Amino acid sequence: MDEAEARKPLVVRMRERLVLDRVRPLLDEGEEVTAWAHVVDETDGDTGVFSVTETRCVLEWDVGAAQSAVMTVRWSELDAVAVDHESARWPLLRLEGTHEAIRVRLPLSSGARARKASRLLHRIAEHAPAHLVDSERLRRGRPAEFTADRRGVRGHLRRMLVTVAGVLVILLGGVFASPFVPGPGALTTLFGLAILAREYDWAGEVHEWMRQKVDAFLQRRRRRRASGGRRAARSVDTPAVPGQPDGAV
Repeated sequence: MDEAEARKPLVVRMRERLVLDRVRPLLDEGEEVTAWAHVVDETDGDTGVFSVTETRCVLEWDVGAAQSAVMTVRWSELDAVAVDHESARWPLLRLEGTHEAIRVRLPLSSGARARKASRLLHRIAEHAPAHLVDSERLRRGRPAEFTADRRGVRGHLRRMLVTVAGVLVILLGGVFASPFVPGPGALTTLFGLAILAREYDWAGEVHEWMRQKVDAFLQRRRRRRASGGRRAARSVDTPAVPGQPDGAV
């Protein structure tokens, strides 16, 4: 762990690990993420994680997205890159590659998201071909500086309602997880995290991590049931040998 990484609070390092554990299986050996940020699809609101390495950018959409789960553009194949901050509430990042085109919004709903968006554009400007990154928002040696959106009364009310609803559902999941109260505790907790993820990045990251763990558990259980069924079928089909118990060979 380098000095800059060691200075980060433990909670921040844990959050980054949850995100980067999703991205690392998509990378080549020795490839490292230099910056990442949460992004939103410009049309349907799907969410994902946009990561930058020294050789390419990688966009992984969350489960349920309408697009293919993973999109990637290598810097050597990049034809155009631009940032439009005037057409809508959040900046629109566009990357046009030889084989792929990426168009995403950079959410600025919190100070942490604004800082990550600024760092992401700074890294893109460093890695992309020099002739493509000479603009007001995207220029080498001068990182973009975004500021968080100001919340109005409606925004604060929405955050409060989402927080209360999400916490109540998670508490309900904890009750269902009790050995004294039968119920789908893990699934209820997942639902509560999905509610909180509408306002809190950390909830989305924990939700994705927990969802992967639940999926892996269900797959293992299905495999055990399938293997148990095959063993039972073989024991029924095996002819009995005289003098031995049924099913013995």
